[in-house]
Amino acid sequence: MVTYLYWLLVAALVFGALFALGVRMGKWKPAIIIAAIVWVAGTLLYYFWLEQVFVKRFGGRMAIDIPAGQYHMHSTWKEDNLWI
Repeated sequence: MVTYLYWLLVAALVFGALFALGVRMGKWKPAIIIAAIVWVAGTLLYYFWLEQVFVKRFGGRMAIDIPAGQYHMHSTWKEDNLWI
């Protein structure tokens, strides 16, 4: 549930930048650049940090793929990071 709220916030920021700068002020180039920066930053922030924080603090699921012929022996949480 928290993940959905996060992506809703990122989408609102992207559309807000497009609406505020593009529609209201007529400055489409800065609006698109800011919207792209917000989208890329939000995506990188989620996949490299917030995904594990959301799973640990608020519950949820996280998929881990193990290559064929290898075994998963142990995993542990160290602060907000899942160590495999």
